[in-house]
Amino acid sequence: MIILTRFLYLILIIVLFACQREIVFETNTAQGTLKSQLNGDCLPAAVSGMYKKDTALTINNYIEIQAHFVNAGSYTIYSDTLNGYYFRSEGITADTGLQTIRLAGSGTPVATGVNNFSIRFENSICRVSVAVAGGTNNTSAIFTLGLSGNNCTGILPGGSFIAGLSMNNQNTIKADVNVTTVGNYNITTTTANGVSFAASGIFSTPGNQQVTLYATGTPQNAGSFNYTINSGSSQCQFSLTYTPNTTAAVYTTNSTGGLCAPITINGIYKAGVPLNATNTINVQVNVTTPGTYSITTAPAVNGIVFNGSGNFTTTGNNTVTLFGNGTPILAGTNIFTIAGATGCNFPLTTQSTGGTNTGIFTCKLDGVFKTYNINAGARLSFPSPFLGQAMELMGKATDTTAENLYIALNKSQAGTLVTNGNYGWGTSFNTLQFYYYDTTAAFWYGISTINMEYLTISSITATRVTGTFSGKVYIDGGWGSQFKVITEGQFDLPIQ
Repeated sequence: MIILTRFLYLILIIVLFACQREIVFETNTAQGTLKSQLNGDCLPAAVSGMYKKDTALTINNYIEIQAHFVNAGSYTIYSDTLNGYYFRSEGITADTGLQTIRLAGSGTPVATGVNNFSIRFENSICRVSVAVAGGTNNTSAIFTLGLSGNNCTGILPGGSFIAGLSMNNQNTIKADVNVTTVGNYNITTTTANGVSFAASGIFSTPGNQQVTLYATGTPQNAGSFNYTINSGSSQCQFSLTYTPNTTAAVYTTNSTGGLCAPITINGIYKAGVPLNATNTINVQVNVTTPGTYSITTAPAVNGIVFNGSGNFTTTGNNTVTLFGNGTPILAGTNIFTIAGATGCNFPLTTQSTGGTNTGIFTCKLDGVFKTYNINAGARLSFPSPFLGQAMELMGKATDTTAENLYIALNKSQAGTLVTNGNYGWGTSFNTLQFYYYDTTAAFWYGISTINMEYLTISSITATRVTGTFSGKVYIDGGWGSQFKVITEGQFDLPIQ
């Protein structure tokens, strides 16, 4: 189901929608991964806030992690609980593609040290390290970084820095600092090659000393990369070299009776329609030796093939995402084989290209009459116990192009229902959002809290809803200077 991310905040702020894809209406639960769709590495993450023993976490304690969504809907991204605290985010996204998600911290650290959290989304797991300092001193330290020109002094790497292998608490950098006033400190670096460094704690003694920064992320490539250490007005640079990972992973593909199990097939497959970023396969493998991998279903079957590559950093069961390429030739069910001695098979069904007019969903777009009657329909739901009912109107221009229109009505008062009446600009306790994807899949957006978006429901039953709409949609998720005017909108749609 497609409803806005964290709808509770939409009344106050506008969410910038980036990296949009065509909305997929067939799922209620968001699907995605914390790992790169290019190489399977963990996407960057950043830790914010001070973490101190016996001090409860606040709104300033959070982890921002990147996630790649292949389907829209509700999601939960969370960590395990370590040392008395954890991180978690729950929400609803109408977007696909790469997004930054903030995981709020909760709890109270009970001991000092470095905690290595496992962040989970769907079947993907990435690790993030958080350093907990001792004491409850609230004074900020005053210090400067060691400098030789623009370069940091005393740089001492700890651990092995290997391309493709996730960083852990052994991956550190020590750097010189000169403390003039003892107290709390929080030091970060820029991100390069998918890795950043951070440290927080308390300087308990003044003078020249070294501070240890802990690495987070997964290096994407071998080679030398430059970092900047930031601490207020004090900055310095250092370089770090990552060595190639030449070890091939040893693993077997999990299967039952020759069929891949478990397996998840994502996206829609239709004859003559090229595959896109939503067309992926999630398979599970059992890793006995971490290292590089390359998994494929080659040669192509019915014009399409699935591929995935990257690095396994842990043993045991790992989920791999294979990305589809090509254009299905014929409708029907085909058997795909994951290549290799320990491979497995899975069936995939390709639908016909015929679209179905299921309702009336029309308007004029910049004065040109448009129809979005293909697979058109409406849905009603209660996205949260704290909100009222939500209604979605959706339809496509054709079955083989990206152009589609989607309208979301969300009532903000708990327990209230969508009924006959006027909604949008100038009305209370509701938010109206217009989403439009043009023939090039460019994204246009409007929201009634700042734009003049209107919708009138003239009739609504348990099975059908009718009415009119008008408004404007703006390029680039509502922030662009260009806009399109929607007039004479009409809908007569089945409620699914």
